[in-house]
Amino acid sequence: MAPDQHKSTLRRYVEEVVNQNRLSVIDKIFDATYVNHTPLGDMHGPEGMKTFIARVRAMLPDVQAVIEDVIADEDKAAMRLTLHGTYHGEILGVAYQGRRVTLPEIQLYRFGHGRIVERWYIADRLGMWQQLGALPR
Repeated sequence: MAPDQHKSTLRRYVEEVVNQNRLSVIDKIFDATYVNHTPLGDMHGPEGMKTFIARVRAMLPDVQAVIEDVIADEDKAAMRLTLHGTYHGEILGVAYQGRRVTLPEIQLYRFGHGRIVERWYIADRLGMWQQLGALPR
């Protein structure tokens, strides 16, 4: 795949999967060998990505992502994006419900077989916890 195709795939992922919650698109753009490297451990295959999206939606049910930058080469692409949503969840046993948060992320993808085969990401959870009041600024 060409770099422009990688960029197009990532834009489709953000718009259709993250913003519209169209999980069936995952089967079209993520390879069966896909590995999602997360702080909680690796998740595998399209089903692992669906589980990951379900976790994001449980935390931010109204999540909307805005792509800030995308760069790509022959087999990799990087994306800087910002998630916006209303937080629902607990941090260290304390419930934080209904507060708006902004969560910047940087994501790196590897492509193979015409699909996404691997993903790494870093999210500013500390900043999100500060927005919620769980930690001092």
